[in-house]
Amino acid sequence: HGQGMDGKVDLDRIARVLSEQKPDVVALQEIDRHCERSGNRDLAAELGGRLDMEHRFGKAVPFQGGDYGVAVLSRFPIVDAHVHPVPGGGEPRAPLEVVLEIAGNKLSLVSVHLENSKETIRTRQAEALHEALAGREHPVVLAGDFNSVPGSPTLRLVPRSRDREGGPEQIQRRGLRGAARSSHPGTTDRHRPGRGPGGTQFSAAR
Repeated sequence: HGQGMDGKVDLDRIARVLSEQKPDVVALQEIDRHCERSGNRDLAAELGGRLDMEHRFGKAVPFQGGDYGVAVLSRFPIVDAHVHPVPGGGEPRAPLEVVLEIAGNKLSLVSVHLENSKETIRTRQAEALHEALAGREHPVVLAGDFNSVPGSPTLRLVPRSRDREGGPEQIQRRGLRGAARSSHPGTTDRHRPGRGPGGTQFSAAR
């Protein structure tokens, strides 16, 4: 919710970290909108304003007089947005999909924040998200906090959603590619977003 490891909610610091990476698209998790603990501010809107990017917020749960969820920032036009609630067992989770228009092509970016307590819950959430995105005929990029490690049952499910039209080969043919990494501004963990053949860059921050 914008709070660094030093306990401060400092959006200028977060914006500075993101700006240094020059991302085209940012996937945000643990975002407050008008919640007491973050000063009743709309964090995604403020970050979007600081970075001159469009924003969309996806509500997962009401919290402290406002809403808590995920968000996306984009330098490209956002032509559509969908929230996809997934089955829980702990904190409610609702990935946010935004549809971007990039050089005449559509691309869906999904900001993901899966359950942190049990692998069985995460796999159910990944299955539900796969089903929600299965009908897309354009590339889909998932970015965010999967609370999983490489090779886990949850991450083994993820590529299935892009096996048809939106796999890496299809994305590269359209000149669109992105990589995302979760990071806490103010720590020693740094963003290392990727830039592909088409120049489109993706970053994820939490």
